[in-house]
Amino acid sequence: MMENLKRGFFWEDIDAYHAILHGPEPYMITAVAEMVPDDDETHNGEWRVISASYARLNLTERDIGIPLEQIKRRMVIELGNQIKETRRILEEDFNNVLSLLYEGEADDRYEY
Repeated sequence: MMENLKRGFFWEDIDAYHAILHGPEPYMITAVAEMVPDDDETHNGEWRVISASYARLNLTERDIGIPLEQIKRRMVIELGNQIKETRRILEEDFNNVLSLLYEGEADDRYEY
């Protein structure tokens, strides 16, 4: 049963005004996108995207004429950008750790 639980992202479309982005673990909710109507009678509202895991996904869009698919596309682009930046930072940290390791080995060889 565990072999069916793979890492990855996937959409759960609730309706034309709500979608949930799951991942990267199967049990995680990455973000929620929803159309939120105003409290008044103007029939205005806004798109809101909320994510606790990926800050760059959080957004408020006042143009309610934008379809959900376009909001989802924005979310995927921002998610990719944030993951790319995180990878760059991790690679830099990894290289710094390696340099410390090799620096330590070089210091050990010349100890008296």
